[in-house]
Amino acid sequence: MNLSIFRLPTLALLLAFVATTLSGCDLAQGIFKAGFFSAFILMLLVGLGILFLIRRFR
Repeated sequence: MNLSIFRLPTLALLLAFVATTLSGCDLAQGIFKAGFFSAFILMLLVGLGILFLIRRFR
């Protein structure tokens, strides 16, 4: 089995978590709590899309 298939989503998930955490630190607490999940999903989709494009054109 190819390990990169499992490594890429894990990397995207980690990047999404770090990005949402860093961007959430500067926001107000209420906005951070209300928009964390949607921002996390958005960052995850963006991360997966970028990784997919990189992998496809490499």
